[in-house]
Order: sequence, then structure tokens, then C-alpha cells
Amino acid sequence: MMRPRVSTAISVLAAVFFLVFAIDGLCGVVLQKQTYMLIPGKGRTRLLQSWTEYAQGNKVAVYQKNAVFITDISTNTLINIIPSRKIYAVNDIDEFIRKIKKIVEQVKAQQPYQNNTPNAPLNVTVKNTGEIKNFLGYPSEHVEVYTNNKKVRDLWLTDKLPLSKEINVDKAFEKRAQIEDIFVELSGTKDVEATPEYKALFKGGKISMMTISYNLGSEEIERVTQVEITQIPQHIFEVPAGFKKVPIEQFMRH
Repeated sequence: MMRPRVSTAISVLAAVFFLVFAIDGLCGVVLQKQTYMLIPGKGRTRLLQSWTEYAQGNKVAVYQKNAVFITDISTNTLINIIPSRKIYAVNDIDEFIRKIKKIVEQVKAQQPYQNNTPNAPLNVTVKNTGEIKNFLGYPSEHVEVYTNNKKVRDLWLTDKLPLSKEINVDKAFEKRAQIEDIFVELSGTKDVEATPEYKALFKGGKISMMTISYNLGSEEIERVTQVEITQIPQHIFEVPAGFKKVPIEQFMRH
């Protein structure tokens, strides 16, 4: 499901809880996304991952190469699917958070080599440049994020996508934040995505049309490559026939 780093796993899983869109009649929103790496000194890029996010009728589905995640905000339910193994797990979102936290605690207990020394806090500052850039016709505001006076991200944020009027977006964001915090804890490192200053950028329904992350001299870019407003078939939000239901603990082993 994920890019090589834990922060990437956080981003993708978190999207399940955050991207809840409005319905115009029977229409939903489909986002195509990509993440790729700029190869230093080569002037080339390397594709890391492509995926699709669907949102309609208070439901969100994230389709990746090896996994599918479906959230029903109305019923507070999360479905995790591994198509290649024809298995799925279904949980109340709060129950899912509790169980994943327990799994993380067990994993950490099995890593005696892990450095338990508390990390120094990140001093995060956010700068609004005032620059507006259009991505696929959606005006997006350029924001720079710094940790300890070093720029770590550029984001272009928009609130022009048709976000749901029926859903408490901040509540959905709160679920996302809880997931982020669990996986950041597992990584044993501080991550800008877990800080209140960074999380505040997305409250009220904003999403990033493009994010550039700077890490150890490399640049990793995540961007929305296509937006489609269309009727989404109901089966996109359902478990395929013949798949086996398993406990989330068993699902996570895969």
C-alpha cells in the first residue's frame, strides 16, 4: 500500500479518513494521484506509486496497487481489503484505532534495539507565500513548512473541490490525526505530519494538490494528476464477492 517511509504510509492511510466529498445529485469525486522522486543530479523522476481515490454518498474508497480502503463516514466503518489474497477486515473506526495501537505496542515491545530516548521537539513554522497557482483548474495557495528553521515541504492547498456540507470535516480530520500519531509512534522519529501546526493546514476541508517533501537532499512529490466529477458505481464501495472476512490482526500480518 505504501511508499518506502512510514510518513508515506501515514499519508495514504490518513487519506481514507480525510477526503470526504459532497454529492451533486448522483455524482461523486474521483482523484488520480501519483508520488514520484526527483533523482538528484539526473534531471529525471522515478515513479513510486499511483492510486485512485473515490468519494460519493459519504463514502470514500482508496484503491492502491495492493490494497483497498473503504470508509463509510455515516456508519463510522472502515473496510480494509487485500485483493491478491481475497481477504478483508471490517471495523468500527474507533475500534480499528484501538486495535492498531495495540498492534503497534506489541511490535515496539519486540524491538529491544529501538532507541527509546525522547526526540527533541520539532519547531514547526508555516509561511503563507501569497502565491496562487492553478492545478487542473483549481486555484491553490502556496504554503511553505519549516522545521527548526529548515524548509521541509512546499504545499499547494485548495478548498475549491466540492467538500461535503453534510459531513463534519474536522471530525474526519481528527480520525486521520489519531491514525497518524500511532504510526509516527511506531517509526520512533518525529514527523512534521504529526504536529499541530501541520495538521491545522488541512482543517476545514483543504487538500494539497501538490506536495514537495525535502529529505536528505532528495525531493519527493505527491500530486493530484486528474479530477473527475462523475457518478461512481456502487461496487467501488463494496467488498467483492467471494472474499473472506478476517480479524484486523490477521489482516495486518499481510
